[in-house]
Amino acid sequence: MKVDYPALKLECPTTGSVSCIFIIGSSVIARWPTPNTLPAIFRGIEGLDTYDLVANINSIYTKLDTNDVLMCYCGSNDFFDNLDTTGSINNLIAVFAACKCKIVYLKVIYSPRMRYFVSRKTINAFNTQIESYLCSRNDCSMAVTLDLQRRDFGWDGVHLSKQGYETLEDIIRKETDHLWP
Repeated sequence: MKVDYPALKLECPTTGSVSCIFIIGSSVIARWPTPNTLPAIFRGIEGLDTYDLVANINSIYTKLDTNDVLMCYCGSNDFFDNLDTTGSINNLIAVFAACKCKIVYLKVIYSPRMRYFVSRKTINAFNTQIESYLCSRNDCSMAVTLDLQRRDFGWDGVHLSKQGYETLEDIIRKETDHLWP
């Protein structure tokens, strides 16, 4: 069943050569504290999985331009919901293939609670397949490894603490410095 997420209707408020950076994803993005140091448009949806992205693919890309950047954190809920890994990989690749802008994939974080659902080896293989696809594109798309520690997570072992978001911003800014205005 398709769920329409208005937050995924991405449109840059500026036009022309000025690019917009969108950060979309699940609750890790939805709970990102504001203000933050990243000049981006955040669109996070609690519980978002790769099947939701595919269902909303037309909303996501209709207004994105080749100058824009789409950062995406999605896939962890697929593991929590015990969805087929191959299907999740194919979903992300389908969504990224439809995009005419640059893609920055924020790799699925192996959170402390994730170990109860899936092995680190499975997460690494998942992230590697998405990264391999992005490397095959000829548009500077990339994947960013989010190396976080236990102290970076909140009480639930899934979502980030304030310190975790600061660490995440530092990693993203360092790895994608060339993309920021």
